[in-house]
Amino acid sequence: MKEQERRQVYAKFYTQHEIEKNHILYEADYGRGMTGNPYGIFRAFRKRKDFTQYEHFWVMKNWKENARIMELYKNDQNVHFIRYMSEEYLYHAATAAYLINDLAFPSFYTPRKGQIYFNTWHEMKPGEYGFDARDGNVEVRNIIRNFLASDYLLASDDRMEEIYQKSFKLKGIYKGIILRGGEPRLDMDNNSLQNWEENGTRLLNIIIDHAGIPKKESILKKIKKKAARKKETVLFYGSDLRENGVTYSLLSLLDSIDYRKYDVTLLAVLNREGTNREKICAVNPNVRVITRFGAPNGTPQEQKRYEKALKQGIPAEAAEREALRQYMEREFRRMFGRADFDHLIEFTGYSPHYGMLFAAVKKGRKYIWQHSDLGRETKKELKKGVSLQQTLGTVFSLYPYYDKIVACSESVRNLNRKTLDSEAAGDKFVYVRNSFSADRVRTDAEVPYDQIEEYRRFQRPEKNCMVYANMGRLSPEKNQKNLIEAFRKLHEEYHDTQLYILGDGPLKEELEKLTGEYHLERDVILTGNLLNPFALLKECGCFVLPSLYEGQPMSVLEVRVLGLPILISDFETRRDVCMPAGQIVVKQDPESIYQGMKQLYQNRKCGYHFKPEQYNKKAYREFENLLKGK
Repeated sequence: MKEQERRQVYAKFYTQHEIEKNHILYEADYGRGMTGNPYGIFRAFRKRKDFTQYEHFWVMKNWKENARIMELYKNDQNVHFIRYMSEEYLYHAATAAYLINDLAFPSFYTPRKGQIYFNTWHEMKPGEYGFDARDGNVEVRNIIRNFLASDYLLASDDRMEEIYQKSFKLKGIYKGIILRGGEPRLDMDNNSLQNWEENGTRLLNIIIDHAGIPKKESILKKIKKKAARKKETVLFYGSDLRENGVTYSLLSLLDSIDYRKYDVTLLAVLNREGTNREKICAVNPNVRVITRFGAPNGTPQEQKRYEKALKQGIPAEAAEREALRQYMEREFRRMFGRADFDHLIEFTGYSPHYGMLFAAVKKGRKYIWQHSDLGRETKKELKKGVSLQQTLGTVFSLYPYYDKIVACSESVRNLNRKTLDSEAAGDKFVYVRNSFSADRVRTDAEVPYDQIEEYRRFQRPEKNCMVYANMGRLSPEKNQKNLIEAFRKLHEEYHDTQLYILGDGPLKEELEKLTGEYHLERDVILTGNLLNPFALLKECGCFVLPSLYEGQPMSVLEVRVLGLPILISDFETRRDVCMPAGQIVVKQDPESIYQGMKQLYQNRKCGYHFKPEQYNKKAYREFENLLKGK
């Protein structure tokens, strides 16, 4: 059975079949056999008088290896063995009233109302666990997903509970209950029959008989309830943390948050190549990073409805709209289990899928960001014949389901409110300026140029030249073609000039061809994306931003930290990054850009004093006021 078919079958069982109230599903070590804590609990259950009133299903991956132990239970009519990942396995994972697992169910598993999931996880080997382990932000993704889905977790001692709360960062978000007591598997291994029976029976009393917590004080002393929340919980969606201004603004915000007040989770996406693994694992350690694992479960009808919404936006019919919401809410539960959040932030502002995911959740206040002039973005061509209009059209249809639509600056807010305002959006348009890391700029700028490996791909700026720099995505709205046209004219007049364009994008080949046609290969250098652009920018004489439109260009704030003179075009939202005597403003055509570059050549002094720490404090205050509803 292929993965997509498996998800469809599971979704059918999940949505079309009732909970089997007397069914118990046991899985140990991904179906290795009857072993571990699940087997210890099962053995204790066999001593109960009501054992035969329940149907017990054991998951097996290799029947040949387990033939001997399976033979022991051949006369038990209520003990069954099912193959791992079979259709029968999918059925019982979706419908069994009780699930007992010592590791993790596959990515399709989604907690369901009426099910009790008891995870008896234990340390598999000495070392660091959870998010503390190497690449923990990525490697822990299915385990943490299972923990958040569980109703109960087993902790054998204080250390084990601390691993759950701290290493797996469950403190502040886990909705279930951590049960304290010995591990049934160890009691069996040590032949401690009394402990084995006592612990197994106690756990069964809680899970099977009560489906909750007994009221007897003597037992309560051994049970650690979830910690009362003291912090507000915030969930961010940050996509794959690709190299762009939006990502660095998010990472800077995560570095600025007051973690005494807020419990923060970041939903990230590992790309297919896994090349962003290091980026995901480098996120501020105060943040609980949940890396997406698996894909949505849906029947063919549900998937068809979802795919239609991706193309056409939220359905107009109430019944279809609610069916789509339930599908997306189920996907949210697949990813985050029983956790909920006070604030949900779709920080990218461009994702129909994750926009629908957050909009579907009933609890919490929801916010969606705007990082650009979105009216202009709808006309942007991603590749020949493909534009952002369809994608953003779906995103815009989600605005009525968000509490606030948050622009990255006041000018962007005003522009988008004018362009996109609708009766459904009402007064939801607000703004929170992006923060940025001035420390990163300063630190990276001080790295010796010769020690930076990525700089060896291109020639170093010449000391006796006036070096102009541009940084951004190589795409039409950044207007680099007109910049090269302007530089061509300037270079004919002043031969001691160079232009460095930092970044990558769909226009790379076209810009390389243009520099070749003008015989400027040695004078116009396209560097590609750089992990550290600032040591190079430090060697440049000025910065040029000739864009046709922008949101809040963080590159301007970053080069201000370096004290570079700035030439900026007159795009509509420039006011938010301009300051007195801080830039030359020109129109966007080649002649105007040329005149500005010439002016900088003749007068290279920087006339402004920028205070980044003061700016970031104001930006963070705006963010906190947003969460407070001010």
